[in-house]
Amino acid sequence: MRRRSAWYLAAILLLLAVSTGTIGTLLVRHVPTFYRQNELADADTRELRSTECWRKTQDMWNTIENGLPWTQEFTQDQLNGYLQHACDRSSAAMFELPDEVRDIRVGLEKDRLRIGFRYDAGFWSSVISVELRVWLVAKETNVVALELCGFHAGAFPLGTQALLDFISDAARKIRDHNIEVTWFRHGNHPVALLHFQANQPRPTILLRQLEFQPGLLTIAGYPPPDPNQPPTQ
Repeated sequence: MRRRSAWYLAAILLLLAVSTGTIGTLLVRHVPTFYRQNELADADTRELRSTECWRKTQDMWNTIENGLPWTQEFTQDQLNGYLQHACDRSSAAMFELPDEVRDIRVGLEKDRLRIGFRYDAGFWSSVISVELRVWLVAKETNVVALELCGFHAGAFPLGTQALLDFISDAARKIRDHNIEVTWFRHGNHPVALLHFQANQPRPTILLRQLEFQPGLLTIAGYPPPDPNQPPTQ
């Protein structure tokens, strides 16, 4: 999956270089504002925010495992601290990055998530950015919607097929973790529906809040009711 997706993006960048010349080169090398603004240049600050993010994650999972309601907030700086500090250290990272991807940064806006990363393809380098509208689907159990609103190499808009192929490949692995992905279209935008614990007749957690605000992510949930407990009067 990683290698095939890398070839997709390398082919896109090469096509841009050949077909658009100097203007295309400048567009591809453009660095989005959110990406520049979310660099944590100070190493001590990166490490501190990364540690805060890690501890909050562990506290959240400990509360979940104890069968208690839970709420956790992550600031934009904490998420970027983790991505810029821990992800450079494979022993500390929670996930593995493809060799061509580095310097992941996120921007949090109202109902929006921006993800950017530096992509190196031989002599080419560009910041790839993805804009997603994210929401918890009402009246569904543990379903999160991701609407793909933008996909760019620098300032140059890209077709979404390469990204959809990448997500579809990833979804096949995600199913091993009991997350199913289905697709539909909302206007001109593709939307992925992530069904968490889809194969479990009785989920172990129930999401009740997934909220993006400027600079802040809030996630909350609660344990399912005990089927052996008599209903309250």
